[in-house]
Amino acid sequence: MGGNYVTCTDREWSQAPTCQGTNLCFHLAIDGVKKSRYMPGESASYQCWQGFQMTGASTVTCQNGNWTELPKCKSRKCGPPPVIENGDLLSFAKNEYLHDESLEYKCPNLYVMKGSQYITCTNGQWTSPPVCLGRLKHMLCGQRLHDCSSFLLL
Repeated sequence: MGGNYVTCTDREWSQAPTCQGTNLCFHLAIDGVKKSRYMPGESASYQCWQGFQMTGASTVTCQNGNWTELPKCKSRKCGPPPVIENGDLLSFAKNEYLHDESLEYKCPNLYVMKGSQYITCTNGQWTSPPVCLGRLKHMLCGQRLHDCSSFLLL
Protein backbone atom coordinates (compact mmCIF):
# COMPACT_ATOMS: atom_id res chain seq x y z
CA MET A 1 0.00 0.00 0.00
CA GLY A 2 2.96 2.32 0.30
CA GLY A 3 3.35 5.24 2.68
CA ASN A 4 -0.10 6.70 2.06
CA TYR A 5 -2.05 4.35 4.34
CA VAL A 6 -1.93 3.06 7.88
CA THR A 7 -1.70 -0.73 8.02
CA CYS A 8 -1.58 -3.29 10.82
CA THR A 9 1.49 -5.48 10.41
CA ASP A 10 2.97 -7.84 12.97
CA ARG A 11 0.50 -6.67 15.65
CA GLU A 12 1.33 -2.95 15.32
CA TRP A 13 0.10 -0.05 13.23
CA SER A 14 2.45 1.36 10.63
CA GLN A 15 3.68 4.95 10.82
CA ALA A 16 1.01 7.58 10.55
CA PRO A 17 0.96 9.12 7.07
CA THR A 18 2.68 12.45 6.60
CA CYS A 19 0.43 15.45 6.30
CA GLN A 20 0.73 18.14 3.65
CA GLY A 21 -1.01 21.42 3.04
CA THR A 22 -2.46 23.71 5.63
CA ASN A 23 -3.39 21.66 8.65
CA LEU A 24 -5.02 18.88 6.63
CA CYS A 25 -4.44 15.20 7.32
CA PHE A 26 -4.17 12.75 4.43
CA HIS A 27 -4.69 9.11 3.53
CA LEU A 28 -5.98 7.11 6.44
CA ALA A 29 -7.54 3.73 5.60
CA ILE A 30 -9.77 2.15 8.23
CA ASP A 31 -11.93 -0.93 7.64
CA GLY A 32 -11.28 -0.67 3.92
CA VAL A 33 -12.69 2.85 3.68
CA LYS A 34 -10.11 5.20 2.21
CA LYS A 35 -10.48 8.93 2.42
CA SER A 36 -7.90 11.19 0.83
CA ARG A 37 -8.25 14.29 3.05
CA TYR A 38 -9.26 14.97 6.60
CA MET A 39 -9.98 18.46 7.90
CA PRO A 40 -8.57 19.62 11.24
CA GLY A 41 -10.74 18.25 14.02
CA GLU A 42 -12.04 15.29 11.97
CA SER A 43 -11.71 11.90 13.64
CA ALA A 44 -11.50 8.27 12.67
CA SER A 45 -12.00 5.20 14.88
CA TYR A 46 -9.95 2.02 15.06
CA GLN A 47 -11.11 -1.42 16.12
CA CYS A 48 -8.92 -4.46 16.80
CA TRP A 49 -9.65 -7.82 15.24
CA GLN A 50 -11.16 -10.51 17.42
CA GLY A 51 -8.56 -12.00 19.77
CA PHE A 52 -6.66 -8.70 20.12
CA GLN A 53 -6.85 -6.03 22.81
CA MET A 54 -6.41 -2.33 22.08
CA THR A 55 -4.05 -0.12 24.03
CA GLY A 56 -4.41 3.61 23.57
CA ALA A 57 -7.37 5.64 22.39
CA SER A 58 -9.54 4.02 19.71
CA THR A 59 -10.13 7.38 18.01
CA VAL A 60 -7.48 9.44 16.20
CA THR A 61 -8.00 13.09 15.35
CA CYS A 62 -6.45 15.36 12.75
CA GLN A 63 -4.72 18.19 14.64
CA ASN A 64 -2.54 20.79 12.96
CA GLY A 65 -1.79 18.49 10.04
CA ASN A 66 -0.89 15.46 12.18
CA TRP A 67 -2.79 12.49 13.51
CA THR A 68 -3.01 11.99 17.26
CA GLU A 69 -1.28 8.84 18.56
CA LEU A 70 -2.36 5.63 16.86
CA PRO A 71 -3.60 2.76 19.08
CA LYS A 72 -1.90 -0.64 19.20
CA CYS A 73 -3.59 -4.03 19.01
CA LYS A 74 -1.97 -6.70 21.18
CA SER A 75 -2.76 -10.39 20.86
CA ARG A 76 -4.73 -11.85 23.76
CA LYS A 77 -3.61 -15.38 22.87
CA CYS A 78 -1.05 -17.35 24.89
CA GLY A 79 1.72 -19.60 23.68
CA PRO A 80 2.41 -23.09 25.06
CA PRO A 81 1.77 -23.47 28.80
CA PRO A 82 4.68 -23.50 31.25
CA VAL A 83 6.28 -26.85 32.06
CA ILE A 84 6.36 -27.65 35.77
CA GLU A 85 8.94 -29.86 37.45
CA ASN A 86 7.53 -33.22 38.61
CA GLY A 87 4.09 -32.40 37.18
CA ASP A 88 2.04 -32.90 34.04
CA LEU A 89 -0.78 -31.30 32.10
CA LEU A 90 -4.01 -33.29 31.94
CA SER A 91 -4.33 -32.48 28.23
CA PHE A 92 -2.02 -32.33 25.23
CA ALA A 93 -0.21 -28.99 24.93
CA LYS A 94 -0.96 -26.81 21.91
CA ASN A 95 1.11 -23.98 20.43
CA GLU A 96 -1.59 -21.36 20.99
CA TYR A 97 -4.48 -20.81 23.40
CA LEU A 98 -7.33 -18.31 23.39
CA HIS A 99 -7.97 -15.68 26.06
CA ASP A 100 -9.78 -17.22 29.09
CA GLU A 101 -8.82 -20.78 28.10
CA SER A 102 -7.82 -22.87 31.15
CA LEU A 103 -5.63 -25.95 31.64
CA GLU A 104 -5.21 -28.36 34.54
CA TYR A 105 -2.01 -29.82 36.03
CA LYS A 106 -1.52 -32.89 38.21
CA CYS A 107 1.29 -34.10 40.44
CA PRO A 108 2.30 -37.78 40.62
CA ASN A 109 1.91 -39.93 43.72
CA LEU A 110 4.23 -38.95 46.59
CA TYR A 111 4.03 -35.29 45.51
CA VAL A 112 1.84 -32.53 46.89
CA MET A 113 0.60 -29.64 44.76
CA LYS A 114 1.19 -26.11 45.98
CA GLY A 115 -0.99 -23.48 44.29
CA SER A 116 -3.98 -23.85 42.02
CA GLN A 117 -4.09 -26.89 39.75
CA TYR A 118 -5.49 -24.61 36.99
CA ILE A 119 -3.83 -21.92 34.90
CA THR A 120 -5.69 -19.49 32.64
CA CYS A 121 -4.65 -17.51 29.57
CA THR A 122 -5.37 -13.88 30.45
CA ASN A 123 -4.58 -11.14 27.92
CA GLY A 124 -1.71 -13.11 26.41
CA GLN A 125 -0.15 -14.24 29.71
CA TRP A 126 -0.58 -17.45 31.72
CA THR A 127 -1.54 -17.21 35.38
CA SER A 128 0.96 -18.74 37.83
CA PRO A 129 1.33 -22.52 37.53
CA PRO A 130 1.41 -24.81 40.58
CA VAL A 131 4.50 -26.46 42.05
CA CYS A 132 4.75 -30.21 42.79
CA LEU A 133 6.60 -30.79 46.06
CA GLY A 134 7.89 -34.12 47.36
CA ARG A 135 5.89 -35.03 50.47
CA LEU A 136 8.97 -35.03 52.74
CA LYS A 137 10.01 -31.61 51.51
CA HIS A 138 6.45 -30.32 51.92
CA MET A 139 6.19 -31.60 55.52
CA LEU A 140 9.62 -30.33 56.60
CA CYS A 141 9.60 -26.97 54.87
CA GLY A 142 6.00 -25.80 54.69
CA GLN A 143 5.87 -22.43 52.96
CA ARG A 144 9.63 -21.72 53.02
CA LEU A 145 10.71 -23.44 49.81
CA HIS A 146 13.97 -21.53 49.47
CA ASP A 147 15.20 -22.87 52.85
CA CYS A 148 14.85 -26.49 51.74
CA SER A 149 17.39 -26.84 48.97
CA SER A 150 19.69 -29.10 51.01
CA PHE A 151 17.12 -31.76 52.02
CA LEU A 152 17.31 -35.15 50.38
CA LEU A 153 14.07 -36.49 48.90
CA LEU A 154 13.55 -40.22 49.31
